[in-house]
Amino acid sequence: MNPCSKCDTPNFHPRVSVKSDEILQELRFSVGFRDHARINSLLHDAEKDLDDYDTEIARLETAISLLKRKRACLEGHMVKYRSLLSPIRRLPPELLSLIFLLCRGELENRFILYESGTKMPAVVLTQVCTGWRQVALDTPSIWSNTSFYLGPPEYPLDEEHIKSILPLIHLFFGQSSQFPLNLTLYFEYPFHWEEEFHRENDNFEPILKAIASTSHRWHSLKIWGASHSDTDIEAFWSQTTELSSLECFDTDLRTFKLLLSSSQNLHRAPRLRHLRLQISETEVDITRIIAFPLAQITTLNLLCLYSTDLFELLRRCINLSELVVLNIKWSLPVEAASITLGRLDNLTYDDCSGLFISPIGEIF
Repeated sequence: MNPCSKCDTPNFHPRVSVKSDEILQELRFSVGFRDHARINSLLHDAEKDLDDYDTEIARLETAISLLKRKRACLEGHMVKYRSLLSPIRRLPPELLSLIFLLCRGELENRFILYESGTKMPAVVLTQVCTGWRQVALDTPSIWSNTSFYLGPPEYPLDEEHIKSILPLIHLFFGQSSQFPLNLTLYFEYPFHWEEEFHRENDNFEPILKAIASTSHRWHSLKIWGASHSDTDIEAFWSQTTELSSLECFDTDLRTFKLLLSSSQNLHRAPRLRHLRLQISETEVDITRIIAFPLAQITTLNLLCLYSTDLFELLRRCINLSELVVLNIKWSLPVEAASITLGRLDNLTYDDCSGLFISPIGEIF
């Protein structure tokens, strides 16, 4: 095909006429030997026309495809330009920071180390735009709510992985500045499975040390561990220095007794007022617990109450103003002297079986 002299595009002129009247006229008669050459020439030209049509179709499809891509690109560009008109972009940094604060409860940053995973909404906020990044970096509270799921992953953590995790942990503790920390620690699996699985993870030590070094900033701490993680919990707890800012403590009864026997740090937590205990034992030894300064506790939450042995614990909470007792499950009628809590303003209890509501009411 010869190019057009004006636009330089192929100038396609079909060689074969496709007028139906002509072919119908010829189909009415037989073809002689002298017509064979003419028909073969016509078919040859028709094949060339087909090739030219295919070439032209391909050229046009390419041009259409290019135009569609340009159109889609323009649409995306328009969406971005429209986003510049979004009202949220006109928010002053102070108001945006307040929104971040209101969402703080939903911005739990998670380090799931036994799956080598992370979930860091605070970091995500810094990736939206330059303005959001600056506001997020200037809002220490969104960096202060962090959970650590500790335990060996499917494959032991190597030094390279630790080198990538530790800076993130230090980033969170650094960006939270001196803002009180709300930490959750789950000791899911023991770090040392050497006897059974011939595998251990000493590489967790730098992570535990980094967490323990912030103990003076802990405002709220939830710590839970399976029984086979006691050694790891004790090793971690021995690295804590002081709990001068701790106000809320959440744990299970077994871990609570373990921590009390490991060090005196909890005894020397002057601001501790809120205590939440999950109880799974049917027979409870409260010797170590009653040695704890329970008189400073003002809010107590007991979950899964299997035993009445804990009533002695309640009697020592003389300044208790709020008591929550959930999932009462003791199997025998309550035979205990009444408990007087002169400062109690709020009592909440849940009797799953419906058998012990009356005894509870008689105790308090």
